[in-house]
Amino acid sequence: MALLRPSLPTADELRPWLDEIDRGARYTNFGPLCKRLEAALGRVLAGAPPAHVAAVSSGTLGLELALAALGLPAGARVLLPALTFPAAATATLRAGLTPVIGDVDPDTWCLAPGAAGAAGADAVLPVAVFGRPLDTA
Repeated sequence: MALLRPSLPTADELRPWLDEIDRGARYTNFGPLCKRLEAALGRVLAGAPPAHVAAVSSGTLGLELALAALGLPAGARVLLPALTFPAAATATLRAGLTPVIGDVDPDTWCLAPGAAGAAGADAVLPVAVFGRPLDTA
């Protein structure tokens, strides 16, 4: 196995899924596979009703929906780490909220301890920089 070589299914392994998509005549959202995925995720996520699970086309849209679901007032302040990706700020702005940039810890590259309190933010959008686990204690 070579480094960075994707492990992809064969055409024969994909065929049943493609056939099901064709039978449902839906190639994007709301098709039978998407609905099954959302239902399965709802069962895994502490019994969330299907209406509370939505497959989306991008991580940015997922963040935007999660922020909107908080029900914060327009313009509420959301703390983001200074070291993040543009989608965090984009999703915050598209949700009608105000991004506030917070300091990062030089050892972890995650939000610095105490950054949330110092920023006076209404919400925090933490980012696990480079996949580094966040300290939630």
